[in-house]
Amino acid sequence: MADVILSQDDVDDIGDIGEEELTSSEYAPTEEVLSPLETLQHLASNGNVFDSQTAVHAILDTLRAVQSSESHDEYTEVIDIFYKLSSDSEPLVRVELMDALPHVARFCDETWGMPRCILPIVVQYLHDANSQVRKTCHQSLLLLLEYELISKSELENEVCPVIVQLANPENVDEFRTEAATLIGRLASFAGRELTENVFLPEFTRMCTDALFHVRKVCATNFGEITSVISRESTEEYLLQKFYYLCEDGVWGVRKACAECFMQVSCAVSPAIRRRDLAPLFISLICDQSRWVRMAAFQALGPFISTFADCNTTGLLYNEKTGEFSISSQAHSKLQTLQTLNSTCSDSASVSNATTPPGESKRSENIQEADDSTNEEVKNSISSQVDLRDNSAISSGAETALNFLDSSGELSENSSSSKAYEQFNAFNYWRTPLTEVELDSVVETTSVLNSHKEKAKSEEEEEEDHITIDPIFDEDPSHGRKRYLQYLYLENSGEDSLGTLIFNHSNDTKRDNMAGDDGAPLRYIDDYSDWSSMPDSQRDVKEESTIHQEQIPQSLLEKFTSMTQVQLAQTVDTEIAKHCAYSLPAVAYTLGRGNWRCLKYTYETLASDMQWKVRRTLAFSIHDLAVILGDEITSVDLVPIFNGFLKDLDEVRVGVLKHLYDFLKLLPVPQRREYLPRLKEFLSTDNIRNWRFRWELAEQCILLCELFTASEVSEHIVPVAMMLAVDKVADVRCMTYKLLGVILRSLRDEERLLQGFVNDLIEGLALSYRWTGRHAFAVLCQHLLQEDGLQDAASLERFAKDFLPSLLALGSDSVPNIRLALARTLTQSVLPIDYMTSTQNPHCDDVLRIFQALQADKDSDVKYFANLPSGAVPLCVSRELV
Repeated sequence: MADVILSQDDVDDIGDIGEEELTSSEYAPTEEVLSPLETLQHLASNGNVFDSQTAVHAILDTLRAVQSSESHDEYTEVIDIFYKLSSDSEPLVRVELMDALPHVARFCDETWGMPRCILPIVVQYLHDANSQVRKTCHQSLLLLLEYELISKSELENEVCPVIVQLANPENVDEFRTEAATLIGRLASFAGRELTENVFLPEFTRMCTDALFHVRKVCATNFGEITSVISRESTEEYLLQKFYYLCEDGVWGVRKACAECFMQVSCAVSPAIRRRDLAPLFISLICDQSRWVRMAAFQALGPFISTFADCNTTGLLYNEKTGEFSISSQAHSKLQTLQTLNSTCSDSASVSNATTPPGESKRSENIQEADDSTNEEVKNSISSQVDLRDNSAISSGAETALNFLDSSGELSENSSSSKAYEQFNAFNYWRTPLTEVELDSVVETTSVLNSHKEKAKSEEEEEEDHITIDPIFDEDPSHGRKRYLQYLYLENSGEDSLGTLIFNHSNDTKRDNMAGDDGAPLRYIDDYSDWSSMPDSQRDVKEESTIHQEQIPQSLLEKFTSMTQVQLAQTVDTEIAKHCAYSLPAVAYTLGRGNWRCLKYTYETLASDMQWKVRRTLAFSIHDLAVILGDEITSVDLVPIFNGFLKDLDEVRVGVLKHLYDFLKLLPVPQRREYLPRLKEFLSTDNIRNWRFRWELAEQCILLCELFTASEVSEHIVPVAMMLAVDKVADVRCMTYKLLGVILRSLRDEERLLQGFVNDLIEGLALSYRWTGRHAFAVLCQHLLQEDGLQDAASLERFAKDFLPSLLALGSDSVPNIRLALARTLTQSVLPIDYMTSTQNPHCDDVLRIFQALQADKDSDVKYFANLPSGAVPLCVSRELV
């Protein structure tokens, strides 16, 4: 037995010795012994794919370790390892290296300077055999340019030649496609001169490449190129290529053209935009492919916005602030036109009062012609007023300005009548109206009715030669025919694509598309007789035919037709949402004087069944109110605004988010009507939607400056009191700011101010709910810190009204309230000298309560009470608020 014990002791001794030796040598991890650089060398030299990837990931950490040692030799060795890894045969390693390359280059540039091997690696990987490596290289190249680690000369001399080589027609398809993508992305970094000299020739050639993938990429990046090069180069070299791409046989190419149409429109002159691009865009809207039509309708509003001209609309847009304004010159012009409108209305009322009963119908027809004539006259006068302001008015224009007398009516003397006939746009641009006797019209009515069907059939036979189906045309080359046909009609005096006759009787595909009731879908242009047209479409037709000169009439007609149910069924279910999104931009382009062109469209969208459409309008109604002005807003937008207030929460939040921006545009009496409705925002469909109440508190802060002290006290204060005890901390934090703003608003009204203070004390400090008392403590902290009550009068008022109720919370039974009081005293009350001086009548109570809190039985309360003054900022975690 003793031998056994002796043997066991010997084994224990041997084991102790062996454990020390093994701990110091064999079982010690290698990484703990090796330095970061040695570890990197070990991983890079193994030749294993996994180790090589790990080495790439460790490059940046190794550089940081080398930076601390300030050894330039070690830095050079790390860069050498990085360069050797770039020649690894495994694509996964090269992809990882390209991902890490921009970050490594940026770190080295900030410390030692940009390594020379970085750019050669990028250039080498641009034509790598693996597609994933090339795509990663493209992203790294763009990041290097964004970080400004590659100079313009390096880009021109080393990168651009490789891209031009990749774009060679003899290269493989993938390389040409990637070259087109790179040209579009690098254009903004290369600048105008380099793009025009190096990239533009290759880009124009690739626009007609035999591979449709290359043409599609060129169409996608067309807007990027046109935004960089000059207008002259765009119109001379790229515009014809863009026409070619818009008529491409592949629908994906045409769709890409529709998506970048606005950028191309911004890069050309207004004349080309109106003469060439507008008809070309109509051909895309009438394309045979549904996807092209969908993209074209989505881009219609942005394209129309490129016709905006502040010189004619009088509206100015500040890109920095995002605000609209009206120029003083346009304001005076609008006043003149409003005077003319009122004068014409008065004259019309007098004329109607003295018209015999038998002449009523004829008078209505004459009145319609006079209204359009007066509108043309006023537009002509307005343009001449602009010329007079620019000291470029001609003698003929001066004569035209004299045909209005002091009362605004047309003068009856010979000179004014001559000027009227000379400058009347109604007579100049249209065929003069023939004089027709009413008796002859009655006699020939029956004859016309009898020959109506015969004339209609003959007209259809004659027009079959130019019949075009813009949607179901199977031949892609017909796009060019549609474009030329539209130009022919434009040059012939027609201003609408509605003059094109769509043949529906012989088209079986059109007949197969039917609505819910089984009837074939019809378009506005399908109705030759307005009496058979549905009411909604008749209103759209009447609205779109109102004369305006800001944008091509055909574009306006297509935009107003986006509210039709047929387009939602055949093109895009969300086409009405795109129309609502772009409507403020279109209204800005048309100007206030042409709001009647969009009024019915806006009302139709406001009553759309989809809440997303109404939500879009609700979020932009304040911008539209700025564009239209006070008078139109009060008449046309206020009823729609009232409807949004009763809508779903998803729609109401759009109105609430910009409630201040909209109400400040209304007259004061009309603005006051919305004060009692503020309480309606407190009730939501989902009580968990706390962001709705947060927005309400934020808007009430802004609304305080729009109303008087009595109105704030009567309507905003009750809302603020309810929000002050909200269950969500973020809502309460925003409400504390609101309460501080209300105190400043009532500062000049002693009676209202004292009543509000009493409400705060009774509703919060003396509340039976602990959340109310807690809110009072945090409110006092906010008033002292955020509102900056540092003057003697404000501090005396705070000590008189709030401090006694605040100190009374020191004996509260709820620990959270005492904790909030301790934080308020430590961070806001004690740092103010007045609070602890003899001038404060409650200074002894402040010190006594503070000492009691320092010895509180709750550890958290004791912790905050013993913190140094000012140690914790006001924004301490919201969990305590």
